Amino acid sequence: RSSRRSSSRSSSRSSSRAHSPGSNCCRRGSSYSRPRRGRCRRRSRCRCAGSRQGSHRRCSGRSSGSCRGGSAKRKRELEHIAWEPGLRLGPGGRYVVQRLLGDGATGRVLGCLDSSSQAFVAVKVAKDSRHQMKQALAEVEVLRKLQSFDEALCRHHCADFLDTFLHAERHACLVFEPLAVNLSTIIRDAGRRGLLLRDIREITSQLLGCLSFMHAAGVVHTDLKCTNLMLRDSGYDQVPHPRCSGAWAPKLHKPHKVVLIDFGCAMDPDKQGHGRVGARHIRAPEVVLGLRWAASADLWSLGCTLATLYTGERLFPVHADMEHLAAMERIADAHIPSWMALQVADRIKAKGVAFDNSGRLEWPGHAASRRAVEKVDQMLTLREQVLPRHGNFLALLQGLLEIQPKARLTAEAAMRTAFVTAEQLFE
Repeated sequence: RSSRRSSSRSSSRSSSRAHSPGSNCCRRGSSYSRPRRGRCRRRSRCRCAGSRQGSHRRCSGRSSGSCRGGSAKRKRELEHIAWEPGLRLGPGGRYVVQRLLGDGATGRVLGCLDSSSQAFVAVKVAKDSRHQMKQALAEVEVLRKLQSFDEALCRHHCADFLDTFLHAERHACLVFEPLAVNLSTIIRDAGRRGLLLRDIREITSQLLGCLSFMHAAGVVHTDLKCTNLMLRDSGYDQVPHPRCSGAWAPKLHKPHKVVLIDFGCAMDPDKQGHGRVGARHIRAPEVVLGLRWAASADLWSLGCTLATLYTGERLFPVHADMEHLAAMERIADAHIPSWMALQVADRIKAKGVAFDNSGRLEWPGHAASRRAVEKVDQMLTLREQVLPRHGNFLALLQGLLEIQPKARLTAEAAMRTAFVTAEQLFE
């Protein structure tokens, strides 16, 4: 079986033409289903793109939700900035729009020529709303905080933040280096079967270094997921998948560099409010329960993300709090500690979360439906999802997905685990 080499400028586009995403053959009986995708419902022609090449793809039509207030539906209804090639943005029209790079729930990213430096840049334009303006300004504040803490490490681990300005007094704009493609797109184009373990280990090492830097600076990202992890180079080869017979896997070109993006929800944990941070599927137990959270919440999100890189599917494909908590107990093969159960916020109890007097989750008694119970019952534990020869990876996941926050691995401790440090790695 020959492997086709994809250049850094065409890998995402060519692979999606040659191989349409298929069913996941390596989940070994898992009941997880692929996220449903719909066509973009905007009135204008859909020109969403997952890379700087501007290749066409279908829009998911979904939003991860708000990190600090505002509903996903309301965010989708807000209008993106209207654009056309040649539109000038910034002071003196410095940034000349060339093409659309991508659309998101909170804004639109335009590929522009910087007329001052003649460099190609990515301009993130927030939607026209007071909330999106506030979130964009918060992102600027966080990025400048990280730059002042250690500019070299910030540029190494995060998308290089270059400039900010206000367009038409309505749209907050942030200027970044252009990036290639996010990990979610690579997983999707490869049929949602997961990446090679050697690439997962390299990505793990880089992300742990990123989290160690951010947490030392007093910043928690709160929304660490595949769509917020981007490669500076999108090149990969197609090779036989070691965990799925008859399938292929992307073998990322070396050196590949992963950077973290979207700091609109990032904050100092000492300034957290009452809202729950992050997308549902990567929320830590303490976040779901409405308890105080800390940097360890990012490590839980990392565990969820690494599991997705391995299987190609979300670890927690859930839609309600009780279902989510039951899935956590099932997959982690552990109960939520009674001290956490007995401190659940009243506003979370009002959403249907229930524990008995001894602190045990009242499941399936308080399940929303029989279907939800059956779905959780069919979920595989971490040990069942990871192959026996990948014990070091399983140990890392178990350390990151500790339900009790203080028992969870820190970024520094995770960097010392055998999965990251061992010389030999068996695919």
